[in-house]
Amino acid sequence: LSHELFPFNFKEYQAATKSSNVFGLIESGGFPATFDFPKPQQLLQQYFVDIIDKDIRERVAARSSRAIQAVVKMVFESIGSEISLRRIAGSVQLSPETVNHYLQACEDAYLIFSCPFFAYSENQRQRHNRKYYSIDTGLRRAVVTQRTTDYGKDFENLVYLSLRAKTKDIAYWRGNGEVDFVVQTDRGITPIQVTVGEPQARHEDALAEFYKKFPHANEALFVTPDSFEQIDQII
Repeated sequence: LSHELFPFNFKEYQAATKSSNVFGLIESGGFPATFDFPKPQQLLQQYFVDIIDKDIRERVAARSSRAIQAVVKMVFESIGSEISLRRIAGSVQLSPETVNHYLQACEDAYLIFSCPFFAYSENQRQRHNRKYYSIDTGLRRAVVTQRTTDYGKDFENLVYLSLRAKTKDIAYWRGNGEVDFVVQTDRGITPIQVTVGEPQARHEDALAEFYKKFPHANEALFVTPDSFEQIDQII
């Protein structure tokens, strides 16, 4: 039997650091060795290099890890957004087939997770691009070219990780607007909107469109930093 082990979640982070700041977890990530390390960014960057060199490069029989790093960095930059294989391939000068091979190996190594489009039809799911999320927000922030104080992408990533630790049945949905996550539970499907600030009209408009297509869906959940721990109520 296998057991999935993730970096520290928010409760574990609180117990280890005595901090209840969600943004602190976003900044540092959940790898516990970084909490007291004098140069945590360098340690996380080394984690990134080691994971690709030791867990991914040999698996895909690549001569160099540079192309794999370029693919993952592009995915990290696009966290929470739909991204196509062709777009990545064009940027890193690889074939879409090779990019897909690399991304699958990265998923197998638990460096990234893919989030598919929500539909009951497999054909509809396959026609849409996937969104991707990092195994750790601190790792992502240590690797991306430019770190910002805009925590929107990272908070969405953190919410995804909290959901993924409980279930693999996570998707997103898009019409004219977007529902960040759709989670399948024993009680049916639950749409989730994620925002660092107050919910906006675009969140409500997207949900209204979603309910027209899926009228039997459960009541939507809005996740903000203040309500982050409510995720446990979903599954």
